[in-house]
Amino acid sequence: MEIAGLAEQFLDFLKYRGLSHKTIERHVANLKDFIPWLDNRKITKEVLREFIIHCRERKPRTTNGLSKEAGLSPYSINSLVSTLKLFTRFLWTEKGYLKEDLSGVIKSLPAKPFFPNLLTIAEVKALINCPRKSDKYHSWVDLTPYNFFFELLACTGLRKFEAMGLKVQDIDFVEAVIRVNIAKGNKARLVPLPRDLGGRFYLWFQERKARPNEYIFQSVVKKGRMVGYHTLVDEIKRRARLLGINKRVHLHLLRHSFITELIKADAPAMKVARIVGHSSLQTTLRYTHLVVDDLKDTIEAHPLNKRKEESQIIPSYLYKEKLLS
Repeated sequence: MEIAGLAEQFLDFLKYRGLSHKTIERHVANLKDFIPWLDNRKITKEVLREFIIHCRERKPRTTNGLSKEAGLSPYSINSLVSTLKLFTRFLWTEKGYLKEDLSGVIKSLPAKPFFPNLLTIAEVKALINCPRKSDKYHSWVDLTPYNFFFELLACTGLRKFEAMGLKVQDIDFVEAVIRVNIAKGNKARLVPLPRDLGGRFYLWFQERKARPNEYIFQSVVKKGRMVGYHTLVDEIKRRARLLGINKRVHLHLLRHSFITELIKADAPAMKVARIVGHSSLQTTLRYTHLVVDDLKDTIEAHPLNKRKEESQIIPSYLYKEKLLS
């Protein structure tokens, strides 16, 4: 059987395993890179490693104007590695296409240091309440849904697709919780709804006469449809430019900033992980190294960092003259 046909069976197997739609989409994209490159060659450990080297050197599809690197990022490479591990294991265990398990011969690359350029509280508030005016061709567009969407991400730490998939019935105003049904890894969860934000959501729903089964954030062009991802990206980048925020502003940055601010406030990491939907506590603990405010007093306690007020630092060229005089 041709490898393309086996790839289709592999994707059906992933659906049977219950993987989320977004995860399967990622595997589809990765196999679209691998299958044409393979070009009827046999799958061996040398070929798999050659493909990884090829991906490290090839030009990415887009850099979003943010990177000048020639090859794919370690995150993209590791995504390919994850797909190849699952695919080769499937070919070995389920189909007997491979005579040995090759999933162990390809290794993930070390990830880059996690240092996102976070937004300040003032910048987040400015993005939410940006006094942007539409041009004459888009004066009919209501900016209220965008304001609520950005505030929801910033105040609850939801992932962008989790917020996009919310329906009116997913907001429980009595219990003050959000039922996140479309979540990463199909792991539904409950997220607390901030009291002030919940009150304004309630009034907004009353004003627009929202029905329980409709999306909270809808497309302005295709009524009843979920808002488009690129529409939200364009809006937040437009606001960042208008406000003069000289950072790489993207939707997920609101989530990064939310988690970091909770860590700063000494919120327990386990509770933060439950709120934001981290399956591993280690993912949440990555954010602790971004918070150093509590370490500043500690480092000042070192004897070398304790300076007397009357002491003066003598430049080296003057220090030599003082010794000679």
